[in-house]
Amino acid sequence: KVPNSNDWLWMIVDLGLDDVQEEFVTKGEWMGRKIAHDCVEVLRAEVGGFENCHIVNTGPQIGIREAWRPEAQYQLKREDLASGRKFDSGIARAAWPMEDHSKPGKPSYHPIGGAGYGLIPLESLCTKISNLWLAGRTIGADAAAYGSIRVMGTSFATGQAAGVAAALFAQQDEPPQSHQVIEDLKAQDALV
Repeated sequence: KVPNSNDWLWMIVDLGLDDVQEEFVTKGEWMGRKIAHDCVEVLRAEVGGFENCHIVNTGPQIGIREAWRPEAQYQLKREDLASGRKFDSGIARAAWPMEDHSKPGKPSYHPIGGAGYGLIPLESLCTKISNLWLAGRTIGADAAAYGSIRVMGTSFATGQAAGVAAALFAQQDEPPQSHQVIEDLKAQDALV
């Protein structure tokens, strides 16, 4: 129930799309809204107190959980997080379980091993272009690791690390070493 209102927020639709090309996204948006309206009909018919319910709004567009990602110097792997691997060049923690949404409506969660978190190496933020860093859901990761690193907290941490790396590059006109980035992050009280 939405506070201070008579509205309810119901996030129920989870679809698998074949691709993120325009026609598939459009089809996904259409299907999602159709399913939402079908659910309202079920509520009206089957759940007491919902006889007069209606949709106030739906999301403005479909949420895409995973799409293309740039190529990083290192692709973080399922095994890295399943073991809680601590890279020497680790610049951010990945602690969220690896989410698997390969079966629409049936997500599964796989824990991070070791101490309950792994470290994301700076190389997962580095590209072949010396002054370009990746952050958030665009860092180098396989599909399984991506299910952990794409969440907000980790995205903030990789964004901070990418910003530090970019600032160091601007100061010294060459890519920073991981220890330089880690030192600056620790000086900013980041968890590394």
